[in-house]
Amino acid sequence: MMNFDDLKLVWDAQKEEPVFALDQEAVLKTVERQNHSISRYVEHFEIMMILAAFAVAVILPLDAWREGDGAHQYLIGAICLAAGIYAWLARRNRRRFEVKFDQSISGVVEKSLTQIEYHERSLKNYLWLFHLPIALAAGIGLTVYSNTRIPWIWGSVIVICLLSYWGTRRDIKRNLLPRKKSLRALQSKLGEIE
Repeated sequence: MMNFDDLKLVWDAQKEEPVFALDQEAVLKTVERQNHSISRYVEHFEIMMILAAFAVAVILPLDAWREGDGAHQYLIGAICLAAGIYAWLARRNRRRFEVKFDQSISGVVEKSLTQIEYHERSLKNYLWLFHLPIALAAGIGLTVYSNTRIPWIWGSVIVICLLSYWGTRRDIKRNLLPRKKSLRALQSKLGEIE
């Protein structure tokens, strides 16, 4: 009586191809499609972040200059300009680094994982680079130049920062971590096959 392994060897020898052959072209197309989706997600986030930062960096100081006051608007503008330049440089470095991956299945998977990890870091830094400095400068400016009550202003600043933090964590948990987990599983399976 032959066992399963012996039967499998006979079957493989007759077909001249392993029973569990991997359709590399189909897997590569699927992984490239997922990588394209991740790339688009990262590109849109970066472009929106850069454009918003540069828009605020231009609009607020112009408004302060026209009105003749609002030193805090110059501060917020400078913070946004610095954050926009930082985001643009990070984007440029990311795109330079992505060229180094080969177009094999494992290369595309590694590129996708790198993009997800980059985007996760960007989202975590987003709160500290954009929301917190702008919220603090706006809170200080409104406290100094406004007749409204201070607790209301600072309560709003705290709520905005907390909502931003919650939204960022939610985005990471719902969008990035499941993709990262599935790509890690695929990467480990590809490592077993090779």
